[in-house]
Amino acid sequence: MNGKSQNDVSLNRTAGQKRVAIITLTWNRLDYTKRMFESMKKGLKGIKYDHYIIDQGSNDGTVDYLKKLSKTRKGLSLTFNKTNVGLSHGYNQALDKIGNNYDYILHMDNDCEVLSENCLFEIIKIAIATQDSCLLSPFVEGVGSKMPRIGQAEVEGHMLGLVYHLGGIFTFVPSIIFEHFRYNKDVPLYGGGQDAMLSQFSLHNGFALAYVEDLKIMHMDGTGGQTKKYPEYVKEREQLVNVKYKGT
Repeated sequence: MNGKSQNDVSLNRTAGQKRVAIITLTWNRLDYTKRMFESMKKGLKGIKYDHYIIDQGSNDGTVDYLKKLSKTRKGLSLTFNKTNVGLSHGYNQALDKIGNNYDYILHMDNDCEVLSENCLFEIIKIAIATQDSCLLSPFVEGVGSKMPRIGQAEVEGHMLGLVYHLGGIFTFVPSIIFEHFRYNKDVPLYGGGQDAMLSQFSLHNGFALAYVEDLKIMHMDGTGGQTKKYPEYVKEREQLVNVKYKGT
């Protein structure tokens, strides 16, 4: 069987049949969004997915780009907010649209560039092998190495680095978690609290958090590079760190 066992073939077949929803929030920085979509071609190939994008009031051409893209890209669902309603409300908007129709939900930031080919396919295989007991992320170049590992495990030929906190650049989540979880809209619009919420809820409910060390993604330009490239964006975001959502 070309060097593959019957179990390998069965696992590959099962992985290819899983239903995946991707959530991405966009707020200007159109070039990053374009790079994200380009990297998805090799990093997410072999998997059928629907992509839910919540735009937070972009004014740099992102809206027109997404509308044009939706005419040729299947499975692309767009929501356009007039203003930036923050991470929690944006994620919850997408989760409410997604409902209970998927096996896995992937949070993928628009400044995430997938470097490893078949990245999502391999992550799904790990999820199946661990009976959907883990939240997973590829190793984040320039970021992932900074998160302390509390243990290791090898699954399907991949080394997992276990952590207490998983960053939100690319977070792969069994959908069962979102049957009982929504992001708290009382926290500030920005500031990192959303990642902590999901990590702590998942740990409390018996899920493990892990980085897949040999699968790679890139946080585009890094924090320092983004600050230099988009100082206005960084300044506007900092102004929202202590602002809470006032909508319904």
